[in-house]
Amino acid sequence: MNFKVEAPILKSLCRVFHIGEYPLAFDAHLGDPGHVRVSAYDGVKFMQGSFDALVIEEGEVVFSSKYLDRVMRLEGTVTMRHLNEDITIKDDIRPFHIPLMIPAGPYLMPENKKPLGSITIELDAIKTLVRRVRFAAGLSEKAGFDCILLEFGDFITAVGCDRRTLAVAKVLQGSPYKGRFLLPKQGLDVLSKLEGDMATLTLYNGGIGLSVGGEVMFDIYIPERGASFPSYEEILKVPANTTMRCSQEELISVLSDMRLHSEEVSIAFGYTSYAKQPPRFRARDDDGAHMERSCGRWEGRDLKVKANARVIEHAVENISGTVTFRFSNDLGPFSISNDKNDYIAVLQAYAPERK
Repeated sequence: MNFKVEAPILKSLCRVFHIGEYPLAFDAHLGDPGHVRVSAYDGVKFMQGSFDALVIEEGEVVFSSKYLDRVMRLEGTVTMRHLNEDITIKDDIRPFHIPLMIPAGPYLMPENKKPLGSITIELDAIKTLVRRVRFAAGLSEKAGFDCILLEFGDFITAVGCDRRTLAVAKVLQGSPYKGRFLLPKQGLDVLSKLEGDMATLTLYNGGIGLSVGGEVMFDIYIPERGASFPSYEEILKVPANTTMRCSQEELISVLSDMRLHSEEVSIAFGYTSYAKQPPRFRARDDDGAHMERSCGRWEGRDLKVKANARVIEHAVENISGTVTFRFSNDLGPFSISNDKNDYIAVLQAYAPERK
């Protein structure tokens, strides 16, 4: 195998494939222009990237993805050539040699996938959808939830949860194909590395494919996880005995201040002389230093709730404009949502404080 290609094209490829360490296969074909296909499987997803190149000699080589950090440093025109027992990769000034490897498992895209249908969607929309719920998937290692549920129907919905946290986000775009896919969140992390305007989601009987075009054409296939996902619809129906509304920017500022003292924050509504005061956020460190700040407005029953400031901040970061909290009591779950009705997070309160 022997081909030449411009460094920016290889760098685009490396940004997506440089995740972990696994066998990486380069397959070059003669033509006008020549064509190179790169294939890999990292344990949770199959990846394929293809681009045009000046192919001098056809062939296929396999080497470890751990060497991609060196490829990313090359400039100008890059030559990749297989000679004897290793591969020479060089630009005008940096030649280096890496060993071939024999893959111990699959690395080519499965060919027996059965497509159910395809959907064209803005790449940023699907990126945002997954990002808004990812924080809730597997917050606790003991919980064992390391997946994100994607649902296709009247809306495209993403759901992440563990034992204390649930997040649900929607893209207000329907799908003619119905289905639920439980996908490992590590497999969906590749979304943040992809660039482009539009993407094609292909639903398969057993997984989801994602295609994004550009100088490098990327095809990703994520097999679904063979596990059940807890029913979440009833959890979203938090009765609102106390409601708080505040701006996202002000709330992020308050939570950042609280976390200087502790990851735990208490929020108080009403009680005695504070009955007409705004909601009060309070945090205390182990030495007794503490901070109190007010934020937003509230209505309903007097209440004092204790929760994790970092997790609240993760949820609030996914909302712009006004944030709405709904509390049922001082111990039960509470919800955080926006005014667009396309995002809601449900968090579990800690044990109630002494009032």
